[in-house]
Order: sequence, then C-alpha cells, then structure tokens
Amino acid sequence: MSQPVIGIVSVTDPRPTALAREREEYYEAQHNGLKATLEAAGMKVLDPGVELRQGWTDIFGMRSLSDIRHCVSRLKTEGAEALFVGVWHWTEPGLTTPLVVETGVPTCLFIERNTGWAGSCAQASSGASLLEQGYCHVALRHERIRGSYEEAVAWARGAAAYSRLRKQEVMLWGASYSLTMEHLRDDPPHLKCLVIGDILEEGQYYLIKRAERMLADNDPKVAQFVSWLTDNGCQIKFDDPSGERVMLTPDILRRQAALYLAARQRLAELPDHDIVGVSIKCQNELSEDWGCTGCFLPAFLPFPEDAQGPQKVISTTCEGDLKTLLTTCLFNAIQPNVPSLFGDFKFAGDEYFLVSNCGAASIYYAGNSTDPAQVLPNVRIEGQCHCASGGAVGWDGVPGQYTVGRLVRIKGEYFMQIGLAEAREVTAGVKANAIFGNMWPHHAMSMETSPDRMVKILGGNHFAGTVGDVTEEVAFACRQAGIPVVRLDNPAEVDAFYQEIALM
Repeated sequence: MSQPVIGIVSVTDPRPTALAREREEYYEAQHNGLKATLEAAGMKVLDPGVELRQGWTDIFGMRSLSDIRHCVSRLKTEGAEALFVGVWHWTEPGLTTPLVVETGVPTCLFIERNTGWAGSCAQASSGASLLEQGYCHVALRHERIRGSYEEAVAWARGAAAYSRLRKQEVMLWGASYSLTMEHLRDDPPHLKCLVIGDILEEGQYYLIKRAERMLADNDPKVAQFVSWLTDNGCQIKFDDPSGERVMLTPDILRRQAALYLAARQRLAELPDHDIVGVSIKCQNELSEDWGCTGCFLPAFLPFPEDAQGPQKVISTTCEGDLKTLLTTCLFNAIQPNVPSLFGDFKFAGDEYFLVSNCGAASIYYAGNSTDPAQVLPNVRIEGQCHCASGGAVGWDGVPGQYTVGRLVRIKGEYFMQIGLAEAREVTAGVKANAIFGNMWPHHAMSMETSPDRMVKILGGNHFAGTVGDVTEEVAFACRQAGIPVVRLDNPAEVDAFYQEIALM
C-alpha cells in the first residue's frame, strides 16, 4: 500500500493593511516545520501553494478565494487523503471554510503554542465557522491541534486510513452469520455510510470450483506452494493414515493450498475492485460438506509473499465476521507494512487472556516479520481438533505491545472497543490452558483492565490486532466515521460502558 497522502495549506490575513513580513516569515517557518515532520514520518505531502508563491516577496500564506480554489483543485487532483490547514495567526474564516468544505477530506486546524501570535484566536474562529457547516461531516468533525507534532502525525495516519477505506472494498465469501452467531449479522448499508466503500458477497463455490480444477489439472502452483512452505522451514505433521482420526494428509494439505490459491486467483479476476479484506464463512459448507477447513486463507492472504512472489496483503477473518474484518482493514490502513491479527477471545484467566483463532491467523505473527524465512520456521501445520479434516496453522506469539479491538453493534449503533495489550511469552504453562485447540496460533495478553471486567462488555468473541500502539490513530479514524470509542484498557471506562449498556 502507498504512503498516506497529506495536504498542507497555510492561510493568512487578506487585508492589505494587515500585511507584515515578520508574520509571513513566521508562517513560512511553521508551515515548513510541519511539512518536514510529516515527510519524516513517511507521508507524501502535497503543498499546492508552492506554485502560487513563486514570485511572491512579502506573502507566504494563501490570502484570496482564487488562491483557495487553486489549492482545492490541486489537492483533489493529486488525491489528498487528509488536510492540515495552518492558521498560525488571525485570518478570516472565509478562506478556511471553503478550503475544507470543497476539498472534502478530513481536516486538522494546526497552530503552534506561541503566545506572540494570535493562532488560538484563528483556530477558535475558523473552527467555529466549520462547526456551522453542519451539512458537511468533514467540517463538523475537523480536528484542532496545538503544537503537538506527535499528535499531528497520529491524526494524519488515522484520518488518511479512514479516507482510504472509504474508497476500498471487502469481500464476504459465503456471506455472514456462521454457526448461529447473532453478532455476526450486520448492517452493510450502514457500514458503507461509516467506514468502507463497498461490501461484496459471493458464495464459497467460487473458490471450491477453482480449487478442484487446480487439483484435477495437477496445477504446478499447488506443489510449488507446498515446497515453499517446507523450503522455508515450516513444520508439517501429518496424521497416521491408519489412525482413528485422520485430519491432515498430503492430499488434504494440497486441498487447503489449492483453496488458498483459488482465493488469490479469484481476487485477481476482479481488477476493477480495490479489495483489501475478505472473510471466509468456512463453517459448515467448507469444514463439513466440502470436508476441509479454509485455514490457509487467514494464514496466508494477510502476508506479502508466497511461492509466486510478492502479493497484496489481504486482511482476512473467518465465519463472515464483517465487524472484525473492517477493524483489521483499518489497522492495516494505519500500518500498511503490518498485516493485521485475527483471533478468538479464547481463554481468560486471572493474569492474561488468550487470543487464538480457530485454525489460523496471519503467519506474520509467528515472528512479527514479513520475511517468510523468519516466520515459517516458527509455524506448525498439524491436524485440526474439529471439523471433517484440515490442518491448523499454529505458532506462538511474540511478546510486546499490541493494539487489539473490534467494532461492535448495540441496538443498531456501532462502537469501537479498543485497548493496548501487553503480550507475554507463550510458555508450556500458557499452552497447558489451551486444551481445546492447542494446535492453533496463540497470543497471551493482558491489559490494565482485568479479564473478569472486560468480558462483561465485549461485543464479540473475535479480536483484531496489530503490533504496537495505534490506539490514538484508531480513535482519530473513528471520529471521522462518527463511531464512539470505548477503551478496553481503562477499567473506569469499561465499568461506565457496562452501566451505559443497561440504559440503551
């Protein structure tokens, strides 16, 4: 995925009697400082005022509606995903308002904490004028930041991720509502208004048909994929074919590989759609009727390489879970180089809880790396503990900080439950608590909120996750979407939401 595309425009006082070279020099220094900070954070910065300033001697900021219209045109043409407006000193809101409304992307009014200039006055005045534009959600949900470049970078990442998702799509293979889990039912038209560009649906037959054709034709890509696994050190444990329960054999492994390759093939057949996430229903059509689980999809689609070379990272969830899927897509939009984690809230003890999916999650988390030579030696493929047949793709999570959470819906309203967790080493003692599904991938995590309190408000049995702390970026993105955020790592906030649910 490409870097965030961020616009930056500084506006100045249009009155000719207000011109002051020292003020414009201050504008220029602050503008360029913010621009350099965003570029250093890996963002592509659009500065449409550069062409206008050529030949200007005493002015730096945009000071007329014609200047503003030029900036709007360039920002829209070059694909700005978010916009910073520098209101460093007093200027008329009549310049800022059309800039924000006509550009139509998430906007932050940024100033320095400098008492020598009336930036706070300009920020309050311009912001108040934007709030009057109640018909325009980017104006209504604009952000105001005073001097915090760290906060500005977080806002830019979250706002750009939101803008990007609004143009992208996800695919539900087999639709939703698996195993009578009511919380997997959803409201796609509502979600399309809030978060994502479109939600596509297809039957799992699209994948089954292609996988069976690959197997019947002895497609060499199937064998190449299996060789890629073993050549990179993946541990594959086949069951004894004469045993009482045979879940994984070389034929079943090839069947799972073919299904994964069929998914890649099907996505390649849809070039007009920018699909960034998929969910495979799996149960029961695949896991029982077709006779093999779809675990290779959540394991390998959210990874940037396979036997055929570099691949697009596709966030993947199971069981038609659209809300967790959109959360994984948001995490990946915020951190494009980090595939998202997906898993069940499987076990909750006194000290930690286990995030462990039903057979697979992105192999990135087998070593927190996008290098197959680094992660595949830590991956174990062995027979599942349930379903007709199939191999689970298991590994032990790496200790460190993780952001985990999920969109939830209560009485038709969406909330983002999010928190910062600390993962510990997955020891033999930890694995001893995983009697069911001990061959699955596992993270052992803890938060300041105890599992006993947190479990009272969880809106689903699945979590999305990503490496590091992106809670601030997620909160900024959710503000743009109009989705309230509930911090799972804040015991007081958890308790308050527990009481709020009863009053909804």
